Amino acid sequence: MNRRRVLVAVCVWAVLVLSLWVSHARPAAFLLGGIVAVVVTIIFATIDLTGAISSVRWSRRSDLPVSTRGTDPRVSSLRHQVYRAWLSGSPQISNTLVDLLDDRLITNHHVTRADDPAAADKLLTASLRRLVAGPRRQTATVRELRQILTDIEAL
Repeated sequence: MNRRRVLVAVCVWAVLVLSLWVSHARPAAFLLGGIVAVVVTIIFATIDLTGAISSVRWSRRSDLPVSTRGTDPRVSSLRHQVYRAWLSGSPQISNTLVDLLDDRLITNHHVTRADDPAAADKLLTASLRRLVAGPRRQTATVRELRQILTDIEAL
């Protein structure tokens, strides 16, 4: 690809110098070579960039309230992550909650769900069983999320 571009630049330069020489214009070949090199570089850079640019899909404005002065930046960051996951329908929140649940089971009760599912199931509440049992989904309501977090903290 680069050889072809250099060949194109040299051919354009040669045609330009030859046509000026034939017309008795006494061209400055090196100066014309520099001008041709700059123009060809700009053209090929433009062609490369138009092929590499991806389209941007704009979404609607965020409905999150503007944070006040006293808001903890970590809480704001978490709210934004939850809102983005909710907009995209991502199961990322559920996956994180299950990881947190597994960590609490191992740390506090020395039980892993993979090794001893019966013992782990006895320790889980109904909301935690629903979280673990079904396919990962987006947490639908704030009430569900609050209940799940409360149950995880109680483990």
